[in-house]
Amino acid sequence: MKIIRKSFYLNLFIITISCNNINTDSVQSMNNNKLESEDFDSFYLKFHRDTLFQISRIIFPLEGYNLDSENALDTNSNFRWNRNEWTYHKLIELDSQFKREFKIIGDSAKERIYIPNSGLETIRKFSKKDGKWHLVFYGNQDL
Repeated sequence: MKIIRKSFYLNLFIITISCNNINTDSVQSMNNNKLESEDFDSFYLKFHRDTLFQISRIIFPLEGYNLDSENALDTNSNFRWNRNEWTYHKLIELDSQFKREFKIIGDSAKERIYIPNSGLETIRKFSKKDGKWHLVFYGNQDL
């Protein structure tokens, strides 16, 4: 009887340890998935509040167009922003003059900031790479 009882407790102990390992592995796996998949809203706020974070999340040379460039006579022409040309982008406080539109589909996001009926607009495109959001396109133009 003592042998059966010891065997029972030993098996119960082994099962308990196995269950704890499975739960720990599952929780760790879920946490890794959360770390790998960054939320766009959190990224967007940090992108505009932290200069070092912002520069680390831009893929240079950055595709786009630049109205201020000598090469930007045609806004359809390609322009590549270099790291030394980039200026820190703060979050724009929207008022009745500026409008913002977002379109987020899967791992891509497009932002359009414009002044209605003015011909002025800025387009920014973001894309997720390795689970983290990056700015991949920036263009400003006078339509």
